[in-house]
Amino acid sequence: MKKNIFLSNLIHKTYITVDEKGVRAAATPIVRIMLTTSTRPDVNFLCNKPFIYAIRYKQTTLFMGRYVKVIDTSNMPPIMDDERG
Repeated sequence: MKKNIFLSNLIHKTYITVDEKGVRAAATPIVRIMLTTSTRPDVNFLCNKPFIYAIRYKQTTLFMGRYVKVIDTSNMPPIMDDERG
């Protein structure tokens, strides 16, 4: 049976600092991917234009965002989360 990859968890960390020097902000998503032998159909999603998205549970919007362009985060420090190691 063919193994498939699916997104199991997405964590989005952000910070914003406002002081006399100005405003500094950053955001970094952490994605956990797992293998499965599920027979779910493949979904291809090409992100090459701006769009708005929302993550909802029942009637509640949990997170809403706007995709505009890809930002290079390779020079950002790693995120340390005591609960997840």
